[in-house]
Amino acid sequence: MAKIDLPIVVLNLIICLIVTGCKNNNGENLMSIGYRAQQINNEVMSYIENDNSEALKEMFCKKVLDVYPNIDDDIEQFFEFIDGDIVSYKKPIYSEDGSKKDGEWIKYRNDPQIYGIITDTNKEYNLIYYNILVCKDDPDRIGISEMVITDEDTNLSCKIGDVYLANPELKH
Repeated sequence: MAKIDLPIVVLNLIICLIVTGCKNNNGENLMSIGYRAQQINNEVMSYIENDNSEALKEMFCKKVLDVYPNIDDDIEQFFEFIDGDIVSYKKPIYSEDGSKKDGEWIKYRNDPQIYGIITDTNKEYNLIYYNILVCKDDPDRIGISEMVITDEDTNLSCKIGDVYLANPELKH
């Protein structure tokens, strides 16, 4: 009779679970939305760290790009607002909101907040942006609608976009 190596069996089972991920009845990966939000945040921070205004602009939703008149100027001012090169920042805190129908996301909004952005000139900033990842009713709302960076010392801020253009339901 063959001897079963229990640690090898357990390890293979764990690998299978990790590779296949958690899925619902529709085969949708339940962790894909959160993972995509993290990827987007990594892209945003990379574009900011590298002063890549064109790539950052492409992260904004079509609704904002189509009607916001000064987006290029605002992005330029955003980069000028940051004094020095970013050397570190804390892990983002995500607030999120969404709705599902029949187990499928019909709308999902994720609003990362990144605190403790430190530059080589010892300035500290906080960043928040409003980002829709899924919007079945209006795909033109998918993307970032507003980004605000605040100087921790002066409490002055610089904004790109307008959250209400893509999220009118947030307006009271």
